[in-house]
Amino acid sequence: DTIFGRYYVTDSNQKNYIDPKNLLNTAIGYPNRVQSFIIGDTHIFGANFINTLRLSFARSAVQRLAPDGIPTITSLGAKVTSMIPNFTGQGWGPSGYFSGSGLTGYVYTNVYNVVENVAWTRGAHQLSFGFEWIQTQMNGLGPFQMNPGWTFNGQITGDALADFMTGSVY
Repeated sequence: DTIFGRYYVTDSNQKNYIDPKNLLNTAIGYPNRVQSFIIGDTHIFGANFINTLRLSFARSAVQRLAPDGIPTITSLGAKVTSMIPNFTGQGWGPSGYFSGSGLTGYVYTNVYNVVENVAWTRGAHQLSFGFEWIQTQMNGLGPFQMNPGWTFNGQITGDALADFMTGSVY
């Protein structure tokens, strides 16, 4: 008989930032973590009969966090609310400004797995059978699921920032 276990974790932590001298220079932070755990057992019932069992769990936590102090559509006077702190509004800013490098929010994914296999040898024949159960759970929140969605893209004045400053929404 053999029993084993393994735990794995890795982090990636890109910090968010905002330049206090230039509010157009921002980046969304990515404090992400992936981890997994597995435990396994191989049991030998006899020279002709072997059973293996594997139980595992994996989790990924992907977050996208806007920096504190970034202008939001609410701080600029729009009467809207957001479930995500410091959410600037999907597509509200002039193209290339206030947007950081992606949408804020999070996605947490959990994967549960059970695998059972039996191998039986009889003479010149081998029979193997088993089952596998996988359960995946995803919890997420992102502004792609929310309103508002205004665009200042330069279509009115020819410049995205000018469209924003004049309130020319497309």
